[in-house]
Amino acid sequence: MKLYPRNRHIVVKPAFEKKVEKESGVTSTGVLLPDDYREKESPYVQAKVVESSPDCSIGVSKGDKVLIQRSMLEEIEVNGNNVYLVLENYIYGVLSDR
Repeated sequence: MKLYPRNRHIVVKPAFEKKVEKESGVTSTGVLLPDDYREKESPYVQAKVVESSPDCSIGVSKGDKVLIQRSMLEEIEVNGNNVYLVLENYIYGVLSDR
């Protein structure tokens, strides 16, 4: 089953960063870190557009890479699969290699 978004929502596939574990709280520069230390996540995440609502006015297409506000990314479950939705207002722009 596929989700077709409506009401200016866009289905995206976010590219979350992989976390690299530090051995016993020591960084590569030799700095000791507390056991509960966590690096601060960026407030933005890159994502690939999977599907967009017909009433979206920002002009994104399937396959576009976009930059979105991480806190506005909604994760929902549809038939056992996780789907990520974002409202078009929280897309900062389309990323391009040009």
